[in-house]
Amino acid sequence: SNNLIFLKHELGTDLIKLYKYPALEESQPDISEFNLNRPCEYSFFVDNYIVSHSTSYIQIVQIPLDDNLKKVETKFEYISKKNEEVFYVYPFKGKIRFLIEAGKHLTSENKGELKIYELSDDLKKIRFIKTFTGIDIDLIRKHKIIQVNDCLLYTSDAADEEDSVDLG
Repeated sequence: SNNLIFLKHELGTDLIKLYKYPALEESQPDISEFNLNRPCEYSFFVDNYIVSHSTSYIQIVQIPLDDNLKKVETKFEYISKKNEEVFYVYPFKGKIRFLIEAGKHLTSENKGELKIYELSDDLKKIRFIKTFTGIDIDLIRKHKIIQVNDCLLYTSDAADEEDSVDLG
């Protein structure tokens, strides 16, 4: 369709508002609201999905292809396990990946472990990709992640300086 859809999510809440603007310039938007299963901090679009997450939860809902915004459907949910946090969720080469911070190593260096997982195309299976160990989690948290490759984790500050944090 030729509609333009905007997403509004008040951080820390479970309320999502979708504003569908028709192709006609002066038309008013059709506004739909729905509630996530849990409050989340971040939400973004990937194709016809809305991906929402917090440090303990990921929910992916599908927007119907006919743009009937009243019929969104949950396609994936992930609740973090004890001693882990959802660190980051991002699109990567047409798939959805997420980083899980596994149990923090209580050392004087405060090193941690990040694991990359990838969702199958049908969003029904999780595939483990790689583990990064000995990561300075506090340093990484200070920067926004732009892209994650299998070897490098880029941050907005590092990208500006044409530098990166090498994770092995």
